[in-house]
Amino acid sequence: MRSHTRLVSAVGAAGFALLAGCSTPAPATPSSPSTAPSSTPAPAAPTSAAPSSPPTAEAAAWAAKLCTAVAPLSALGALPNPDTSTPASTKATLVRFYTAGAGAFSQAAAALGQVGPPPVAGSEQLTQQSVDAFNRSAAQFTGLAATAQAADPANTAAIGGLVTGFRDAVTSLQATFAGLNQTRAPGITAAIAAAPSCAALAAPAPTR
Repeated sequence: MRSHTRLVSAVGAAGFALLAGCSTPAPATPSSPSTAPSSTPAPAAPTSAAPSSPPTAEAAAWAAKLCTAVAPLSALGALPNPDTSTPASTKATLVRFYTAGAGAFSQAAAALGQVGPPPVAGSEQLTQQSVDAFNRSAAQFTGLAATAQAADPANTAAIGGLVTGFRDAVTSLQATFAGLNQTRAPGITAAIAAAPSCAALAAPAPTR
């Protein structure tokens, strides 16, 4: 049984390990179809230096709440690898993924709004910035789901546009969350690394 990294670990525990280290799946072509979802590499190491001291009790409790709040993202599983050689399947896969993603990001944003700011100096705005980013992602995925639903599987150009749109969406998420990652203080890094609920989110998702 193989395993693929969940999308939530690409976004990162609570959205702060983020998409900076995830790679965009290469588009499949009719001459080189894909038969399995792409795996998403683990996030790149955060840019901030690892602190020498463990997180405070307050920071650890905050990180645990944060990762619990974004648990809906774990249901998204691995990133799909849309294939232009199977247009009907590609359309269905992307409609499902975008619809589920919109719901997961929306739920996570609502839950994050109840977590409160991190008790770490210099990062007081991080939670609200993340709520805003998750809400934007939910709106983006809602629009992408509608576009995919309206696409005609018999229209080669339309299906090619869906594949390109998927890659652009992943790139957009990378940019959004990479920006948040740069504002993360070392104390946030330590708290997330020490929280069992954050580690659980990043665990590989087995494929069947």
